[in-house]
Amino acid sequence: MNYRSVLLCVFATLTLLASPPVLADVCQPSCQGKACGSDGCGSECGVCQAGDLCAPCLPNEGCETKCEPWCVSNCDQENYCGSDGCGGVCSCGPGQTCSGDECTGVCQPTCAGKECGSDQCWGSCGSCAPGVQCIDGTCLVDDTCYPDCAGKNCGDDGCGGVCGNGSCPTGYSCNNGICMACQGSCTGKQCGDDGCGGSCGICPSGTVCSAQGLCTQGTACTGNCAGKFCGDDGCGGSCGDCAAGQSCMGGTCVSGTGCQPNCQGRQCGDDQCGGLCGTCV
Repeated sequence: MNYRSVLLCVFATLTLLASPPVLADVCQPSCQGKACGSDGCGSECGVCQAGDLCAPCLPNEGCETKCEPWCVSNCDQENYCGSDGCGGVCSCGPGQTCSGDECTGVCQPTCAGKECGSDQCWGSCGSCAPGVQCIDGTCLVDDTCYPDCAGKNCGDDGCGGVCGNGSCPTGYSCNNGICMACQGSCTGKQCGDDGCGGSCGICPSGTVCSAQGLCTQGTACTGNCAGKFCGDDGCGGSCGDCAAGQSCMGGTCVSGTGCQPNCQGRQCGDDQCGGLCGTCV
């Protein structure tokens, strides 16, 4: 018997057993300072109670997100000043004064040294190219996506997440990041959403509601977006879109646009990059 070979084999086996296992990269949830909103791994750090929304904390509050009463600010109204209806104050632009609840005088846009962002007169100093972030008035190439919920209480934060709770209460719709009262419309529709969180009707058994709001023959499919921020919901619908300069990988928006859509031999469903190969009727 070759004892040397046996000893070498035993030594190699013990070395393998003593080696720590190689673990795959695991997403580490981040909820420090967050009362609500995404944990960065497809789950939530908390959910606000009915009537409240998830909002970013102010710089001096020492937190990331907080739950606060849902309120529609009046400050998006041009030349309006005074109470914002939410406990704050709407200010006038440069060169204006507040008289009653109206800004008088001509607002002087302030864009000196800025190539993007607000001009402080309800206008813009410009926008950045896709994949470029506006940071303090400057367009910067940055792989880090900076969520932007300033003045928003609904809709996309620009980084695959949402502002507030993402949606508005029944009777309101999200218009440029602000929940505003709306009138539902069911003209030409038999079923589905009325555009304001209400319903245009429910289809009878044996039929399903098409994307056009019509009841058609077929078997109902319930979309599933649990843990997903983008991509296909499994029923030909979408779980959300990614911001410019990002692509959808496994239901999560990631930096870069290297994903190659694949629709070969497919007429509908996920294109494997967060888009759709088409929708069925």
